[in-house]
Amino acid sequence: MDVRIIVAAVLIATAFVGWPIVGKYAQANGATTVAVVSTVASIMILLFARTRLDFDLGVKGIGLLVLAGVLNGIAVYTYGYICGKPETPTGAFIVLVSLCMVVSAPLLDWAFNGTVPTLQKFAGFGMAASAIYLLGK
Repeated sequence: MDVRIIVAAVLIATAFVGWPIVGKYAQANGATTVAVVSTVASIMILLFARTRLDFDLGVKGIGLLVLAGVLNGIAVYTYGYICGKPETPTGAFIVLVSLCMVVSAPLLDWAFNGTVPTLQKFAGFGMAASAIYLLGK
């Protein structure tokens, strides 16, 4: 992988995991944190994407994107809400969610796009599953 892509991945990951930690530090509840961050993020996305938008996807394509948006909205709200609870060990919870993403991303890619995971990826799934189990204890 190109070093620019790796650097981008590090920065993206830091932003993804950082906002609930910053919200908790700011003493905002989870609902407030996720609402403010998601609103500002949506504005930023529209500003960056405005010249590249292409809605020539047909009804099925738009429907799938709307469904993905609904599911993502529920997931992001729940994520922010749980991270904002005082009793939640935020760092450990974020790692747990991240590990679940490591497992679900290639499986969803396989199911939707036909990208078959390699034997090494399946071994990685097993290790991630073990980590998920240990973090959940």
